[in-house]
Amino acid sequence: MATTFAVIPCFPATGGTGYDQFTETVTLSGVQYVMTFTWRSRLQAWYVDISDVTGSPLVLGTRVTPLWSPCVDLQVEGMPTGTVFVVGPDPYRENDLGSTVFQMYATGLSPVDTNPYGLRVVLS
Repeated sequence: MATTFAVIPCFPATGGTGYDQFTETVTLSGVQYVMTFTWRSRLQAWYVDISDVTGSPLVLGTRVTPLWSPCVDLQVEGMPTGTVFVVGPDPYRENDLGSTVFQMYATGLSPVDTNPYGLRVVLS
């Protein structure tokens, strides 16, 4: 199976600046998911909740951390079949999400490509 990569849309500034929370509906491997992103000023980081389209939570309150997957080590029924991971600088600023910090989705990765501590795929 070929490896494919896609950017998961993250547009916190849609409609103006200063959005501390926003929601995106994305399709991953043909299944729709709802991702809610929340900026936590005290921690200077974005956090993500992932739910199915009915609103049932799959992942709650996971930090958006470059070179890490918010879904790592989670074996929850209904999760995307591929790998969700984050690329970009760390630390980052609030307005970096969607401009220099991106959530990605990959399918077709072998176990050699990932490990329990994050992603080892080199993106160039």
